[in-house]
Amino acid sequence: VGSTCYLNSLLQYLFVAHAFRRCILEASAIDDQVLGALQLLFGQMQEGRESICDPSKFVDASGLTRGEQEDVTELWQMLLGYLASRTRGSLPALVYFRQNSSTECLGCSGTSARSEQLCELRVRLRGGRSQDSSSLEVEIIAGFEEEVMDGENQYRCEVCGSPQDARRRLQLQSLPPMLHIVLDRFIWDSGSGERRKLSKRISYPEVLDMAPWLAPQDPGVSSTFRLVGVLEHHSKTADSGHYTATLRQPGTGAGSGSGRPELVDLQAKGAAAAPA
Repeated sequence: VGSTCYLNSLLQYLFVAHAFRRCILEASAIDDQVLGALQLLFGQMQEGRESICDPSKFVDASGLTRGEQEDVTELWQMLLGYLASRTRGSLPALVYFRQNSSTECLGCSGTSARSEQLCELRVRLRGGRSQDSSSLEVEIIAGFEEEVMDGENQYRCEVCGSPQDARRRLQLQSLPPMLHIVLDRFIWDSGSGERRKLSKRISYPEVLDMAPWLAPQDPGVSSTFRLVGVLEHHSKTADSGHYTATLRQPGTGAGSGSGRPELVDLQAKGAAAAPA
């Protein structure tokens, strides 16, 4: 199956996320070729003895075009939108969460608020040179910093009836059991009139605590997440490249005897994916 590395990488990542896999395998696929093909593929990956599984049936059932590279984030959103109503609510409950945005006008001190339901936490990468490095935690902190809206980015205040300086804050109102984070590396270059990719290196923690950006919750609500995997786009440009998935190997971690969870690039090993 040509040019489907984006699909292979995403499906490998979703497969090793056990709760997501369970939602798919337990759903009813009667008269649903897309869900049925995904169940068949996950079943082969789970129970089969072969080191390579062919996603052709899922590609054909879902109407994806062979030989055309697509964006993995768009595929995630499309796939989730399709499956949400076909999993009896279990999939939306697994990945959706709410985020609040509040804007304070510095002219009248009035505040407006908006709440959104999201399926991914989008973290915009700050500019930097390709040899620069950062961490996911640092980028999340920057993403939740208070934004000052002034100059050409003034806030249109309905009370004042004119653009005003303002402050905008983001806060998570809830967290899902499975948090899907998108690190947005692509920016618009007004000079060239094209999208440009920021190639700054990012490190990822094995455990991420989102408590600093979460509204007060009932006791017992967990705000920590364990790393499942990382999808990577390999290219210096925004419009082409190759995707790979670096995933937590099943059976590693606590009780595995290694003392440290091992991350294995399954695609490089030829496991659970057809060649891209």
